[in-house]
Amino acid sequence: MPFRDTPTTRSRTRIALITGACIIAALSVSALFVHPLEKVRQYGIFQSTDTSDQDSILSIVHYVQIKRDEKSVFKFPFSSFLNICAAVLYIKPERVYICTNFSPSEIDEAGQKGDRWTKAVVNAFADLVIWNPLYTPTFAGTNENQHINAIKKIGSIYMDRDLFHLRPLTPLLTTGFAFMGGRHYGGAGEHSGINSTINNGVFMTKPNSTMARIVVREQHASFNSKWTANLQSITSITSRLVPIPQRNLDPRPGKWIFSSTCMLHAFVLNRYYKYVNPKTILSRTSNFGVATYGIIRHMVDMGYVGEGEEE
Repeated sequence: MPFRDTPTTRSRTRIALITGACIIAALSVSALFVHPLEKVRQYGIFQSTDTSDQDSILSIVHYVQIKRDEKSVFKFPFSSFLNICAAVLYIKPERVYICTNFSPSEIDEAGQKGDRWTKAVVNAFADLVIWNPLYTPTFAGTNENQHINAIKKIGSIYMDRDLFHLRPLTPLLTTGFAFMGGRHYGGAGEHSGINSTINNGVFMTKPNSTMARIVVREQHASFNSKWTANLQSITSITSRLVPIPQRNLDPRPGKWIFSSTCMLHAFVLNRYYKYVNPKTILSRTSNFGVATYGIIRHMVDMGYVGEGEEE
């Protein structure tokens, strides 16, 4: 004989369904009045150490100079001196840290016996520059991984030596964002591995920002022996933090006003060193020359370079 629901069973089922629906509705309504981030914080899942939204990012500049093997020579081209002069001119940093695994004796020798621009980098701003010892694991991609490591704890600004400041950074440093980075332009001809990714040539962060902590923690897991892996990992993390107020400032590709550019990342600059000299830049016959003219003009006025130099 087939089993049939009795009226009492059907009634109990109906009551259970109605009760469940009421609970779901109540939870949905309560969720409207509770910011999900705040709810998560109540349970201690997301404990941010980002400093107050009113704090500015410190005007301290960090560089990384890697000695890749025993044959590596401690040496800087003119563009590196141009880079540091631009940083001093427009950021007016409290300090400049150069993190390196070159020994103090190698640095001292380069400052005394190196070529002109190496000595300029070592000596011109000796009152600002602090040489920090750097431990480097022996694996490829070391340089990219050290970028964010250099600034995580104390915050401030990391930049590559092919990154040139074109105007003061104060408006950016005082926005209240805990972390800021640039993007590759995302053009059709750009290398697929870096197209539209976060540009790790420059970072600005508060001490122990959420972004900096996550990147340092996750960067080795995403490493696949290609330097572009670092860019893709950082881009992925950024996209997840942008919705949280004041965590990350992420300039979207195609939304830029180039006339307001604060920094120029002269990617693959090593291919064009012969065009990066005072005379060529002062002639303003290239986009790079037009962009960096003000820096060179200042360097001439300060006596660092002569107008006709082609070195």
